[in-house]
Amino acid sequence: MATPISYPQIKKIFGLAKQVKMNNEELHDLVQSVTGSTSIKALSKEQGIKVIDRLHGLLGKGSSRERGRATPKQIWQINKLAEELGWKSDPLRLRRFLEKKLGVSHPSYLSPSQASKDIEAFKAMKHRSLEGGSADARRL
Repeated sequence: MATPISYPQIKKIFGLAKQVKMNNEELHDLVQSVTGSTSIKALSKEQGIKVIDRLHGLLGKGSSRERGRATPKQIWQINKLAEELGWKSDPLRLRRFLEKKLGVSHPSYLSPSQASKDIEAFKAMKHRSLEGGSADARRL
């Protein structure tokens, strides 16, 4: 059986979340995306370490690859492209995509490089859907 999370780890998680300016719901979304658990108290020690590492990354204390968060402009562009792809009718579609592909629940949790890659992926999807639509129109 895994070692349960320690009280100092729980305090550290909440302290780091406060530094990142994350509300309780955002913190629990992050915990769920990192560990699959909805309860911080139910985490194992190893899961606690993963959450702490992710929070350090959001503060710019992680590896250079994880440093910082996506810019507001990148977040806007991701949301705009998702809307153009027709994902606005299902608000959870973007979240499920981000969780599956990148392990985060919201575009604001992406690093700048992840956000750039995500934007390029959405542009490619949009381009493919436009090509498919024009080919369908030509067949009619």
